[in-house]
Amino acid sequence: MISMLTLKEFEKRHRFLDILTNVMENGKIEVYMPQNIGELLTKIKDIDSRLQPTDIEIVACAVENEALNLITLDKKLIGNKTLEREFGLKISHPKDLL
Repeated sequence: MISMLTLKEFEKRHRFLDILTNVMENGKIEVYMPQNIGELLTKIKDIDSRLQPTDIEIVACAVENEALNLITLDKKLIGNKTLEREFGLKISHPKDLL
């Protein structure tokens, strides 16, 4: 019984990875890894000290990757005009995409 469950989980993961690989190969999704966000983290924290460390990292990664838009559910980030002006980044709620 255990080996059957493990096999099913393997198959589900394999199908998921196939789909993800296909989407990436077709250029519909990009992979980004932070390179040098240390100074950005400090700058963002100085701009808005209300933000949580994780939120600061997310904004820093978006800025470093030269993203034009950041989609989030975080109310402290959505429409944060100071961050938007400073980094040329539009921060929106997912419903704004509809």
